[in-house]
Amino acid sequence: MAVRFRTRRPSKWATIPEPPAGARYRGYLRYSERDLHTASADKSTFQLQRAEIEAYASARGWVCAGWDEEPAISGAADEIALRPAFQKHLADAASGLFDVSLCFMTDRWARDTAIGLDSLKRLRRAGVYWATADGRWDINKVIEDGFSIAFVVDAEVNANYARKSSQKAIVARRVRARAGLHNGRLAWGYQRPAPPAPPADAPYNWKPPATPAEPHPTNFARLVQIGEWAAAGLSDREIADRALLSGWVLEHRHKGVRMWGKSFLSELLTNPFPREYAQGSGHGTIITPDGERIEGKHPAAWSWDVWHRMDEARALNRRGTRGREPSHGLVRLFSGLVVCANCGQAMHHQVRHGPISGYYGSYYCQAALRGYTCTLRTAAQIKTGSWGTRGFRGIRSAVLEEQFAALVLDWDPRPGWREQIADDVNREESTSAREDAATWRANLQEERKRVLLQHRYGRIADEEMLEETARIDGMLAALPTPEGRTVERAAQLTAADTLSRMRDYWDHATSEQRSEALRTILQPFGLVVDLTTQTIIRIKPRPALIPTFRVVLAHRWQESEGGWFTRLA
Repeated sequence: MAVRFRTRRPSKWATIPEPPAGARYRGYLRYSERDLHTASADKSTFQLQRAEIEAYASARGWVCAGWDEEPAISGAADEIALRPAFQKHLADAASGLFDVSLCFMTDRWARDTAIGLDSLKRLRRAGVYWATADGRWDINKVIEDGFSIAFVVDAEVNANYARKSSQKAIVARRVRARAGLHNGRLAWGYQRPAPPAPPADAPYNWKPPATPAEPHPTNFARLVQIGEWAAAGLSDREIADRALLSGWVLEHRHKGVRMWGKSFLSELLTNPFPREYAQGSGHGTIITPDGERIEGKHPAAWSWDVWHRMDEARALNRRGTRGREPSHGLVRLFSGLVVCANCGQAMHHQVRHGPISGYYGSYYCQAALRGYTCTLRTAAQIKTGSWGTRGFRGIRSAVLEEQFAALVLDWDPRPGWREQIADDVNREESTSAREDAATWRANLQEERKRVLLQHRYGRIADEEMLEETARIDGMLAALPTPEGRTVERAAQLTAADTLSRMRDYWDHATSEQRSEALRTILQPFGLVVDLTTQTIIRIKPRPALIPTFRVVLAHRWQESEGGWFTRLA
């Protein structure tokens, strides 16, 4: 009878002899992003690391089997998965693709003690020899008595350097943010200004003055266009397709030319850097390491109204109301806009098919499926099941489209309607309202000073100080300002002309264009429908269109609280 023996797993403490000449080695190269901007940049380049490793390997007769390069990646990552090239290096070692793993120094290998020890344990179990090109460490020396402690100390020194550098970088980013300057990676569409030439009598340690980011000569206009597309309700995939069709090239400073995709656009459209800090300021937004919003000195690519509409449209896409492809050629025009008047819940688009009408879109009340109660579901007409009662819980999209065009777009301009809108827009606020806003602003500024003074003397913690200052800054940003009122007036006057031209545009526009036009007129969930009468009863337009609705559509709509307009009987 044959005796079966279990194969023993190599010990994680086993020593590995130095491979003979002809062994295959692979080098691992890495540098951090901060190394590019420090005085020791020449010590961390790939050229120097590669030269040192090749000299160390050629002295032992080893043959190169490739390189794993990881540019602009911090070695302080606490997970191997956060370093793709490093993870691939260890996986190839376990697969037996090379015999020796070489790096320049231990700080190029890892700046985290746990990662350094775990990676060497994996190499030891794979039977791969590891060493540094400076000759200080190899895979056997790190487990010898005494030297194992020295290796941990060396790893902790590297980790401590990373922590100290991170703390200094946080302080430097906070100082730059307070000055209104970019404190991190620039958003796509911006570039760093060219530094001026040093003066003739400049000292040896002269540095150019800090300047804000400036628009890229080509990509800034494209960034503005991307914001307009996102505000119109286009998904990330649709924006990427339009960018590709326009021939736009997306270049990465390290990875070269990249493809337009959802991941890049999601990161770009949520970046606060191109967003206007306050309405009418014209400047972008800087975020401190503490999360505080600071007004930057760089020009904003997306105005206050545009980036708010971007967030609203992206929220609707995430809800799935407009993120799916059209079914049977039917576009969901009113998804994310129409609401049931009885229960106040958003209505869901469904595609139906009739023997005569064919495929058609309808919006149905889904309160019961979402855990809400709608009395229409328990009405007498629904219980009897008589013919025609389906309309009490749904309305066709074509009916909504006809009613919206008839109630909002099909209006006869009365004589002097432009002058009436201009008078309403240019009506000055009352003196008491301006005085109240000034008083509130002064009180909030004094409260902010008191909070900072309490933090300076140690009476409140950092977290409490940040929360209070963020709350006060939000209230200050919400107060009306003369500059913001000027921008608001200009938008309201322009909106009147836009609505007047919308009638001709609506007739020959495609379904996709009509969907974009709807979202420039209505706010999200701003169309209330009475399912019992199959009619639109309430509309909530964009703030810029409120004066136009108030003057032009006064014979059909009555203004109510919250910016709503109720249809007259």
